[in-house]
Amino acid sequence: MRVLVVLVAAALLLSGCSLEREWKGDLAFKVTKVNPPYTDKSDKAKPAYVNLDLDQAEPDSVSPLGKKHGADLDRFPSDVAVGDQVVCAVRQYDANGFDGGNVEVTIGPCRRP
Repeated sequence: MRVLVVLVAAALLLSGCSLEREWKGDLAFKVTKVNPPYTDKSDKAKPAYVNLDLDQAEPDSVSPLGKKHGADLDRFPSDVAVGDQVVCAVRQYDANGFDGGNVEVTIGPCRRP
């Protein structure tokens, strides 16, 4: 009987550890900087990217987003510039919803409102 109780408890614990959580939505941002392509410290070419500030109230997502973000330039209209208001698709994904850590955030595509 004790073995059965231990096995059930272990199964419940393991199933809780594998909970996946996901949030998707469109959020408003303001473009703060458009950065050119660059080479990182390991000589790897990196694409041009855009710095963004969240320009609305924090959504009720998997984990707090914070204010500062970035996304590759190819996710924006071709003539995006500093000061532009954009609306971007945002996805938060937590493969291990048990601890709330390591939440992946994907931003884009983005469009003008």
